[in-house]
Amino acid sequence: HNPRNTEESILIYGDNLGCVNVLVIPNTTQAFRKWKQEAKVEGVPTANIEKVASMADVRYARWEVHRDWVVELKYEDHLRSIISCSNDPSTGIVIGNVVGSTNVESALRDTTMKRGGNSARKRLSADQTVFYVYKGVKTFAYSETYNILVTGGMD
Repeated sequence: HNPRNTEESILIYGDNLGCVNVLVIPNTTQAFRKWKQEAKVEGVPTANIEKVASMADVRYARWEVHRDWVVELKYEDHLRSIISCSNDPSTGIVIGNVVGSTNVESALRDTTMKRGGNSARKRLSADQTVFYVYKGVKTFAYSETYNILVTGGMD
């Protein structure tokens, strides 16, 4: 749910390849109505990610962020960014834009990305901040009030 736009939802998930996947759904109510018509699994309407990503008004991005699986991720509206962590020390914590710069945004309209293809793209260095953390990061918490990010790991 996007607090700045009550009809828009942002779905984020990480994977075992270290990628952060982002689906921006501009009209959630309309999307749910469409999904309700999909095939049911155990009585529940189900829409797979590839089909959702290929919808005309949905923007999909797959960012190559970490070199190891994504342990945790969270969208922080205050920062308008996604924070993710990994066990890989070189990319322990990454704070990155949701969709990227304007020149990268045109890539979001690329049909191969819209179809949910597996090709991940790297964010521009200006679109993310990467922190090296010895032994990687297992978990994190961000405080908007104090503007502080706390991490937890093996050390």
